[in-house]
Amino acid sequence: MPITLYLRELAFYELGDEILENFWESEGYKKPTAELMPTNKWQRRVWELVEQPDCSALARVFAFVSVSVIVISIVSFCLETIPELKGDVLEREWHSPFFWIEFSCCSWFSVELAVRFMSCPDKCFFMRSFLNWLDFVAVTPFFVNLMWWVMDLGSVFEISKNGQ
Repeated sequence: MPITLYLRELAFYELGDEILENFWESEGYKKPTAELMPTNKWQRRVWELVEQPDCSALARVFAFVSVSVIVISIVSFCLETIPELKGDVLEREWHSPFFWIEFSCCSWFSVELAVRFMSCPDKCFFMRSFLNWLDFVAVTPFFVNLMWWVMDLGSVFEISKNGQ
């Protein structure tokens, strides 16, 4: 019998916390802590969507899309290193498919991180999580480089505008 089903039965018959404690000790498990959930209805639904893929079909689709974007990003990154596919490395080209794939993937990761942050029940705990920091550090360089590139492009346009 799955443990989760057995625990539901114990909860249904309201046998008490002592019975649950004995069960966890006899099974050699550490008693799981109750997961903190948002109190707001919509915030809770969004949190479940992005953090619990087993809670609904939409959450499974969201998880599948997230994993697909990760795979696409990795494949694109690897393909971009092939010299025949690379193009000019000195400047970022708007018409490069690798740029748009990277832009789309980083945008997805950024939106996902922002949605997870906005819907999380404990912002301080979220900010202390090492994995969330990894997510942030993974997308930041792309957008910093993009801003530098846009500022350089703007200065080139300004120089050419003043020169004419």
